[in-house]
Amino acid sequence: MSSMTLALPAPRRLALSASRMLERWAMQAHLDEQKRREARAYEAAVEAREQRSLDVLARHMLP
Repeated sequence: MSSMTLALPAPRRLALSASRMLERWAMQAHLDEQKRREARAYEAAVEAREQRSLDVLARHMLP
């Protein structure tokens, strides 16, 4: 805790701490959703790459 924060009255420090906790909580939900979107995009890219590989293999096996 910085000296500026310590200079604040106790109720103000408590309010500031609660505000920071809420901000972290709100950001965590956003970061979790972003991670889920990135994971879905990665899985879609992997599936697309596998499908392209299968398509190439099928083309080579056809007369």
